[in-house]
Parts: sequence; structure tokens; C-alpha cells
Amino acid sequence: MSADRENGFQPRVLVVEDDSFTRALIGESLAVSGMIVRSADSVAAAMGVCPRFG
Repeated sequence: MSADRENGFQPRVLVVEDDSFTRALIGESLAVSGMIVRSADSVAAAMGVCPRFG
């Protein structure tokens, strides 16, 4: 286990991808790796996710 995870830190990742299958595949892979993942299908949608995610 890394020192970051021992301290309660989890990386947060915002995946922006217009293809839903690719977005889901990347998001799931990152989540399984222990990251907190949010996703959006456009830059405009990502801008809406950022304030709630940070």
C-alpha cells in the first residue's frame, strides 16, 4: 500500500471522453486502481462537474 493511501489520500480523476464505451472503460479501470473517478462527455459537462468534484 502506498504512503498516500495509508494517509487517506485518493487521487481524483476527471475523464472527459465523448464515446460512452471508452469513457466507461477508462473510468472503471481507474476506479479499480483505487482512484475516485468522475466522467463527462464534453468540455461543457466537465466544467459543470469540476466545482462539485474538487
